[in-house]
Amino acid sequence: MRLSLAICAGAGIAVSLSCSGGGGGTSNTPTLPDSIQILVSNNFFAPLVDTVAAGGKVVWVWTSGSVGHNIVSDGPQTFPPDSTLDNFPNSHGPFTLQAGVYNYHCTAHGQAGLGMAGTIVVR
Repeated sequence: MRLSLAICAGAGIAVSLSCSGGGGGTSNTPTLPDSIQILVSNNFFAPLVDTVAAGGKVVWVWTSGSVGHNIVSDGPQTFPPDSTLDNFPNSHGPFTLQAGVYNYHCTAHGQAGLGMAGTIVVR
């Protein structure tokens, strides 16, 4: 990599700095997963925020011992809700999601953005 910067002052002083990268490198952009699993535990989702590729699938899975939880989408992007308070063993999905941000919560232990709530970023 070569850096150069050009600064011209009244007395004819010049410094050159530019940036050019070498070819043949690989991209540093990580590959997004095409499916994710979100754990429903007592009073929290894990992970709290997760990312999946556009067109990817998401499924929520209740962990051993988790009781009385549901999953309701907060919008504007939505997925089919599971509004019944369910216990382990249970799962919700999989659902295919398009690009956007999907916020959700458990109505028994949270509300939009507070308490038992989570976010899925789809890019």
